[in-house]
Amino acid sequence: CDWSSDVCSSDLEFSYLSQRYRLSPSVTVFYHRTPFHGAFYPNMRMTFDRAIRCSLSTRLESPIDAFGYALPPNKAIVELKYNAKVSGLLLRRLRSLGLHQRTISKYAISLEACYRQVYRGRVQV
Repeated sequence: CDWSSDVCSSDLEFSYLSQRYRLSPSVTVFYHRTPFHGAFYPNMRMTFDRAIRCSLSTRLESPIDAFGYALPPNKAIVELKYNAKVSGLLLRRLRSLGLHQRTISKYAISLEACYRQVYRGRVQV
């Protein structure tokens, strides 16, 4: 690692702030991602994140049954990522399928789902 690089300095800053403010993980998010990219749009990538599960346990050895669904298992998050302009034709096709732009955070919906489970008494903290 070149310690003068931005990556290393941001790592050091994160480490410093984590220790100073005693930050620790609050939720674990686990999901299956299927990525797609095509030859016609080399600067574009589409991902489908499904089976989005979450747990208040932040240990790496947590069993899969410690994870509840953050979204219903039949729902997915579709992300369209691009560097430049995206084709109007593609956007019209996505809209015709009922897809609309929305900002969503897998972390936020997972944390909310975990605390709903705690509130309902399904999970012990």
